[in-house]
Amino acid sequence: MPFLADPKDWAGSTLHVYLRGSKAFSLEVEPATLMFRVSDKTTFPFDYVSSASRNRLVSYLQRPMPPQKKIRRYTRVGLPKGMLVAWEHAGIRKVSRVGVLALGGLFISTTDPPPNGDTIKLIFEIPGGDVRARAIVRDCQPRKGMGIEFTVMGQEARKRLHQLMKHLIKI
Repeated sequence: MPFLADPKDWAGSTLHVYLRGSKAFSLEVEPATLMFRVSDKTTFPFDYVSSASRNRLVSYLQRPMPPQKKIRRYTRVGLPKGMLVAWEHAGIRKVSRVGVLALGGLFISTTDPPPNGDTIKLIFEIPGGDVRARAIVRDCQPRKGMGIEFTVMGQEARKRLHQLMKHLIKI
């Protein structure tokens, strides 16, 4: 919802303001009085703000927000040819290709992925041996695949996967 120049349109809203070089604060517009309340509980009327400052505030609030970038715990490596992974969900076994590999999980290409939150068992082969793990579906994308997060994996398998990731990241 875009913010408009009339303070009545802001009634009951909380505006989070971040100024370069200072700490963040919130502006709340009190519905009854149409007063701004700064997070330190200082209040002032909308008319108290100069028209130039008010216009800057309005134009700032009407700007589209940049998309937030996902913060990843582990580096991901795309596998264009995709290695094979065997996985099982609800007693049904399937074989699919891995599109993205990371220490924390995989993106598995499949047309019919299980829903988010479901648990799967999987096995795939990497240099040095097999990796057997249990995982939870974190990102179900129908007709595309699923992002999974490893929940259980043996120490030796984790060590082999870590070595492989170190090698792939260097390439």
